[in-house]
Amino acid sequence: MKLNIGERFAILNLLPREASFANLKILRKLKEDLSFSEKEWREYGFEEAPNGGLRWKPEIANATKEVVVGEVANQMIVKKLKELNGQDKVPDDCFTIYEKFVKEDG
Repeated sequence: MKLNIGERFAILNLLPREASFANLKILRKLKEDLSFSEKEWREYGFEEAPNGGLRWKPEIANATKEVVVGEVANQMIVKKLKELNGQDKVPDDCFTIYEKFVKEDG
């Protein structure tokens, strides 16, 4: 699945910190795949924003990376997004993630 910089950060923030041992192994791999290499840090010009977050060069905002999201990891992401939606608490930065992962009927 092609994910842009913001989507990668959004998913990293959604992933659970606790799970069964088997699922922790899956989560660790996914987190590693979603994370940014040293080359990307230099290329994207990451720096701390005044609000404490991160910002990057605007011209690369849509840079994407192909990330393999397996079935179990996909289910964890979908479960969290649906949980947030049921509470009316889907963050704005998860809008495109929701569209990509949660397949709504009609």
